[in-house]
Amino acid sequence: MDPIKILPHHIGHYFEVLFLHRNSEVGNSWYDDEKAKQNGETLIKTVVSNPSQLVQIVSRYDAFCRMCPRNQRGDNYVQPDDTCTLYEDGPVANELDTAKMLGIDDLIDKEPITSEALFKKLKTVYDRIFTENPNPYFQNLTPREYFRVSPMEMIALQ
Repeated sequence: MDPIKILPHHIGHYFEVLFLHRNSEVGNSWYDDEKAKQNGETLIKTVVSNPSQLVQIVSRYDAFCRMCPRNQRGDNYVQPDDTCTLYEDGPVANELDTAKMLGIDDLIDKEPITSEALFKKLKTVYDRIFTENPNPYFQNLTPREYFRVSPMEMIALQ
């Protein structure tokens, strides 16, 4: 089984479906492109429903990017006037920041792991949603802010 490559900022889609019980279609409307949307939904469902699925956290193009209409190296490139060049020259600083917030910075560009191992590692982030309060003097977002967890969602999750 080939690993599914995931950029740190795309892990949020998987996290939201597994931990926050959000619909895989809600945060998955990339550019209103049907091919990208279907690709994303399939990836999310595969990773979330199969604990033995191999995943690899990467710093460059991932499985979502493959069908992004802005990726000139992808299979669905249809937006030449808005081409993404963020990942041409190596990792973007934001990816490392996101990975650090999620506690997975030690996984970037390393060997694949199972989705079960990834989600076990992300469980601590889920727990922080309930325990970590925003700090107005600190510029980094808490997991609750990052995943936009509303007070009503917090009640439903507990």
